[in-house]
Amino acid sequence: LLDRPEAKHYMDYYFDQMRQTGDAVGKQSGGNRLKFMLQDTIDLRKNRWIPRRETTGPKTLEEIRKEAAKEGIVAGPIPPPRGPPLNMGDNRGGGQR
Repeated sequence: LLDRPEAKHYMDYYFDQMRQTGDAVGKQSGGNRLKFMLQDTIDLRKNRWIPRRETTGPKTLEEIRKEAAKEGIVAGPIPPPRGPPLNMGDNRGGGQR
């Protein structure tokens, strides 16, 4: 809808501004998240709004286990811890008394 021939000039301008903003923000401390969000949007437009990968929500543990079994990377059951339990002591402050 927005990438129509009559709106191309405006869209090119908007996306050029997004690229420049991403470059400027990416140079600041902590600005990479916004930079890459803008870059993802620019890449979507270049790819005619078709996502690079399927967008899915978080996987359940069961889905992860099935996927790992299918790929042959199942490590088996988790072994019990070795050695005696760690005694962290009383963490109420102070030192030895």
